[in-house]
Amino acid sequence: SRGNRRHQRSSADLGIAVEIVPISGAVEVAPRLGVADAIVDLVSTGSTLTANGRGTAIFGGAKAGSKISAGTVAIGIDAGADNDVVINRGQTSATAGANMLADTASASFAGSAATTEFVTAEAGATAIAAGAGDDAVFNDGKARAVVTAVARTQGSSSTDLAGNAQASGTVAATAAARGIDGGLGAGLVINRGNVGAVVSAQSWATHGSDSGVFFSDAGVVASSGGRLAAAGIALGDGNHSVKNTGTISPKP
Repeated sequence: SRGNRRHQRSSADLGIAVEIVPISGAVEVAPRLGVADAIVDLVSTGSTLTANGRGTAIFGGAKAGSKISAGTVAIGIDAGADNDVVINRGQTSATAGANMLADTASASFAGSAATTEFVTAEAGATAIAAGAGDDAVFNDGKARAVVTAVARTQGSSSTDLAGNAQASGTVAATAAARGIDGGLGAGLVINRGNVGAVVSAQSWATHGSDSGVFFSDAGVVASSGGRLAAAGIALGDGNHSVKNTGTISPKP
């Protein structure tokens, strides 16, 4: 599969010859059973939403509106709330993506026309999440989180003879990635490998309005915003100890 080929190339770059053994289910027991020497865990999730709205009128007002939002979260290893020990000697990846689009239009021959849109896209990924207990995380391999959030809106309103036309849109995209999340409690994080967090957020709004010939006004209000957060090793509330002799590369 594409994932297997990717892991073979990554191992070859490190000068390590590997044989891929596909396993599903409780893969953590594979080294203990002697089935494999290391674990490569790939987690991916995503969401895509599209909304289309239309409004038309001959005499009177026409309105069209869309309000959509979605969030997606991916976690490679989730230790949960107990006191745990997490040892990663392989490759753990978590990939999340959210893609949002709203497209609305309204038209009136004699009367008002208006479009209103609200679009929100949120995505987050954590390669290794220690959870809320007193945990110990040892990373000798690769822990990587990749997040992409895209929010788009486009709308138009028009009146032919008389009346006001108004188009407005608000979009927001939020992307957050963490390589290792120490969580709550008293934790220990030792990194001797490679920790990466890559985030990307895009948002844009395109709107237009065309008013009628007589006694008319046209207006457009569009706003867009994006928020990025990337952390190689993030520690929550509590007493934590961190030792890093490896590589940490957050890339917003």
